[in-house]
Amino acid sequence: MNKDENNIKRKAWAAAVLGIVMPGLGQVYNGELLKGACIFIASVLIAFFGLQVSIYFADKLILPIIALSLILYLAIYILAVIDAFIVSRKRNKQHTKKSYNRWYVYLTTWLAGMFIMFSAGQYINNNFFIYSNIAGTSMQPTINRGDIVLIDKTAGQRTLYQIGDVVVFTNYGKETRILIRRIAGFPGQKVTIGGKEDIVPDNSVFVLSDNTTNESDDTDALIIPIKDLIGKVRILF
Repeated sequence: MNKDENNIKRKAWAAAVLGIVMPGLGQVYNGELLKGACIFIASVLIAFFGLQVSIYFADKLILPIIALSLILYLAIYILAVIDAFIVSRKRNKQHTKKSYNRWYVYLTTWLAGMFIMFSAGQYINNNFFIYSNIAGTSMQPTINRGDIVLIDKTAGQRTLYQIGDVVVFTNYGKETRILIRRIAGFPGQKVTIGGKEDIVPDNSVFVLSDNTTNESDDTDALIIPIKDLIGKVRILF
């Protein structure tokens, strides 16, 4: 390959577009593979650890910490796009073509990056917390239909559940359902279900709905195994 074939023009708009598509990809286009990789890794780590660490703080600090991590992510994202554009403009007359300056390399890099981001999101969702939209009225007026709650899946692993905690759990009754109720009793305590007294057994909790004006059903008051608890509601939107 001759010298002219090795030297190619860089298009600033292309570098910016690739940077928008994925953090760091514009740098790869400009021949800055290491810088591009560092930008991508930094953006993923900031978002991932910001979301993960937030659940270890008090409820009122969760949203500010999540917001801070997202602001830092956006800052890196925007600065990376600007950097890719500026560097490309400086090199638009002549640029030594790298072995990875191929369209299929950009596509493969993007697919790999999306897979990493998706996997990180799924890991957080499966192991740390999830957002859920409330469909029922059992917790009114505390939580209304249509409200969005943040559910901390690690709450029971880090600290003991307390009376009054609002929790989400899997109910294996006539049909398997995900329900939200408030903890009202622990093992050994006497509780009343359907007008009859009962004692909460070991490794179980007693839960109640907040909506006392709603027509009663067989899920308003339940004794459930602790293992069926999905997590504790930390934030209400």
